[in-house]
Amino acid sequence: MLFAVVAWIVVSLFLPEHGKREQNEEAKREYIQHSFDYIWGENFDTTRGVKEEWRALYFEKSLKGKWVSWTGTIESIQATADSYLIGMKLSRNKTFFDDATIEFLPRYRERLSEVKKGDEMDFMAQFAGFSTYGFRMSSGEITDVRTQ
Repeated sequence: MLFAVVAWIVVSLFLPEHGKREQNEEAKREYIQHSFDYIWGENFDTTRGVKEEWRALYFEKSLKGKWVSWTGTIESIQATADSYLIGMKLSRNKTFFDDATIEFLPRYRERLSEVKKGDEMDFMAQFAGFSTYGFRMSSGEITDVRTQ
């Protein structure tokens, strides 16, 4: 009987908090409401004369750690030990390199094992870095996938 009481206390006190914690973390996310083309074109496109110092400053102050909800076309797929790195084309203007490389959370591993190049994906991810060619993003979450 004592075990049942202790188990009830643990379940009622701690498990509901886990769900609330996840909801609180999602509620705390700060989302950027601009498209890839807008952010890249205005602040990162070196062909328009944007300097490296400005890119680094803008990223640190305005993007790092913030979230986006975007749609893109899968260009490359790389499985790692515990996750997937997906290269996405997000712009109709850029043509050669992936616009973003997203590291997806491990819970999406099974679903990502079924995607292929050319599939369209809606996703949420957090800005982690940038390079000359695109953004690095982490904590990727799949919203939807449309196969081609």
